[in-house]
Amino acid sequence: MVGNDQNLISVIVPVYNVEDYLEECINSILSQTYTNLEILIVNDGSTDNSLEILQKFSQKDSRISVFTKENGGLSSARNYAIDRANGKYFTFIDSDDYIEENYIEYLMESLIDNEADISIVNSYHMINGKRKDIINNDGSVSIFSRREVLEKMYSKENDFIGILQSAQGKLYKKKLFNNIRYPLGKKYEDAFTTYKLYLNSEKIVYTNIALYAYRIREGSILRSGYSLSNLDVLEMFEERINILENNGYDTKTDRYYFCNKLFKERILLSIHSFNVNKNRELIEKYKITKNDIWDSLIWKEKMKLTLLEIIERYVPRFIQKRLF
Repeated sequence: MVGNDQNLISVIVPVYNVEDYLEECINSILSQTYTNLEILIVNDGSTDNSLEILQKFSQKDSRISVFTKENGGLSSARNYAIDRANGKYFTFIDSDDYIEENYIEYLMESLIDNEADISIVNSYHMINGKRKDIINNDGSVSIFSRREVLEKMYSKENDFIGILQSAQGKLYKKKLFNNIRYPLGKKYEDAFTTYKLYLNSEKIVYTNIALYAYRIREGSILRSGYSLSNLDVLEMFEERINILENNGYDTKTDRYYFCNKLFKERILLSIHSFNVNKNRELIEKYKITKNDIWDSLIWKEKMKLTLLEIIERYVPRFIQKRLF
């Protein structure tokens, strides 16, 4: 085990109405082989028995600090803990997830051994009690500069976009958060934030081994229905593209993903509310268009965007006529 007083890790756990999963989550943290931890658990206005469960755990282990605040969402709870954390390093665990017993030790050793600012491992999905690996876990180790990881996030060869983009599955140096917090009231808050932490980093180490269990359940973002908050991803891409370009990065791949999402969101908006003109106004403010990236695309990408554009233009109108 790597550890001394200089290597305190702050484990940040936002909690909101997860009484069915909370004990498994906390027990997995308390069972870690790396023990030099402070565990900051933020009860974000839960209305179930989550607080009672937390109070019992805090009485058993002095490393646990429980904070209760009015409900403000995941970003608000994370920021609350960040502002109160004493550790030299941060890791985030969602309260309906859990971690393997060597998760933190593995991240810490990898970060120290490679003199990195961020250490990353894989996650696997838990769906109805069954494990589903996202990608093959071959144990390989990759070292990235900030430029390499930022340009790899949305590259065509990247089959682990979600792993690079999410807050979980990582150990961060605290200093990376000096000028960064999670955005309030946004869906996909990780996508708004993680790339900025990479921008603050010099070196990132990624190990292809799955040690974080990401639970997919009813009510989670991956299972929720359509809402206007889905448009937050477009705002994220525009902000990301502007920031990266101002820092001298190539954003052609980001622009392709943006256009792809833009057309898909237009289709979904039109289908779900059957008001094409009004919905189009909601996303016309986004300035990046297909023409901005057309010359840089291969023929398959051009066909895909063209097909999406045709679907977006005609399918919602067809549905309207059939239903009304």
